Amino acid sequence: MKRKYLVFGISSQLGGVESFLMNYISKMMDEENVFEFVIFDKVPDFIKISDVNKCKMHIVPKRTNNLLLYYKKLIKILREGKFDIIWYNVCTLSDITLLKLAQKQDVPCRIVHSHNGANMGGIINEFLHNYHKKVVEKYATEFFACSNVAAEFMFPSNIIETEKTIIIKNAIDTSKYQYNAKTRSKVRESLGIKSQLLIGHVGRFHFQKNHRFILDIFNEILRRKKNVKLLLIGKGELKEQFIEQAEEKGVLQNIIMLEDRTDVNELMQAMDVFLFPSLFEGLPISLIEAQTADLPCVISDTISEEVIITEKICALSLNDSSEMWAAKVLRCAENQKRENRSDLVRRKKFDISENAEELKRYLELKY
Repeated sequence: MKRKYLVFGISSQLGGVESFLMNYISKMMDEENVFEFVIFDKVPDFIKISDVNKCKMHIVPKRTNNLLLYYKKLIKILREGKFDIIWYNVCTLSDITLLKLAQKQDVPCRIVHSHNGANMGGIINEFLHNYHKKVVEKYATEFFACSNVAAEFMFPSNIIETEKTIIIKNAIDTSKYQYNAKTRSKVRESLGIKSQLLIGHVGRFHFQKNHRFILDIFNEILRRKKNVKLLLIGKGELKEQFIEQAEEKGVLQNIIMLEDRTDVNELMQAMDVFLFPSLFEGLPISLIEAQTADLPCVISDTISEEVIITEKICALSLNDSSEMWAAKVLRCAENQKRENRSDLVRRKKFDISENAEELKRYLELKY
């Protein structure tokens, strides 16, 4: 039986949610499972060069720019599309318009999928999230989350207690991230890295990712070891502020910044250690990728232990000083032995092929 999906959750920036959706949907779509997307303003470039570019894209304005047109467009998409499944991927419940409209249109399967573990916005965003959290059960039929932390943040206690939540792991194509010495040499050469220690981070420039603390840690590392570079992959509203702060500290010349990269799997081969001091997370897909590349990872202890796959994870408190973090990064970077971790990642159920097939089968059997 043919099923039509409408997927919500792609933003203009290539981040964890976008990577998750492209990973899963590229494996799930076939003649019987047809996917369409709600996209804000225009189709992002990273979608155009991905497998999901074959899917139909519905362009809508951002709710904050034109609420009335946003509402009208969603109604039109739902009425004309006759969808079987709505897959609503969000980091907050501040807006549940699509879920409400899908219920009115009698869409059989209405998935709300949590991808984060704390409020990312201001007071109004938090108020709306908490209000919608109390009523979301009226509009959704399925409650997915990337981790238990993300489930507890997004869903009311009765959903959690009755075990209605399904944890959908942020799975990846493990074969793309397994360590490769030739790729490492090629990418390091292209980045102008010779003997330098390369510290890496993947994440948009948003307060959640804690770039200011990354800068403090890196500044402290340079005091101890001069031959070090920092590679930051991502963009965001705080990037210019970060550049100014790096200039003030006199370390900008030691930082490489890249945006919208679809070759993160290769860039991770070039890194020596992965730094990830987030204030909060759902379950960061970049940490799954880094561990598959067999990188030592220094992370904040605010991140769920569900993300831990290898023994190379080192967790520190955000209350610890930048000096302590710097010392830990340098110590972890001493472990330069890298090997293929694909089998371990598969055993931990983070391989996309198996997970996508399981999710597709679950939805086919139930709907």
